[in-house]
Amino acid sequence: MCSVAAGSGGNANQSVDLPVGGQVVVTVTCDIASSATLSFFNTATITAPMNISDPVGVNNSATDVDTIAAPATTGHPVFERLFRVQMNTLEQLIIFVPAILLFARYVHPLVAAALGLVFILGRWLYFRAYVRDPKRRGTGFLIAVIPNSLLLLGGLIGALITLIRYPGLY
Repeated sequence: MCSVAAGSGGNANQSVDLPVGGQVVVTVTCDIASSATLSFFNTATITAPMNISDPVGVNNSATDVDTIAAPATTGHPVFERLFRVQMNTLEQLIIFVPAILLFARYVHPLVAAALGLVFILGRWLYFRAYVRDPKRRGTGFLIAVIPNSLLLLGGLIGALITLIRYPGLY
């Protein structure tokens, strides 16, 4: 066990008795920030007991260097396509959620709901096409982007008209 504080660069010293040809495995466990890329240096040094003469004293140390990188989001092609669909959907939701709320408030809630359903249908078609073949995602994207744009423009125009008509209301 090592009682040295993490990141201190301190040494962990543990005496062990090994038979000829024996080995020791040391496991180090620590938390690493997801944004970190670092190198982990591990040096093991052997010192013979006082009553034993070491005929070759220059080979009693070895260093291992391991580079630790943040987790990658690459892998199997299907995983990568699913991941991209998820990220693209999150990007679209940043527009969709406020747009549908504005449209429902300032234009018409049932029309907002209908456009919202068309958006969801488009995202579903986009998902299915992108996972099969990314080159064929265009139709689903178009079916989703049109209601998203209408919701945004309609909601903003409706809010603006309300502000102009009723200046003291807000």
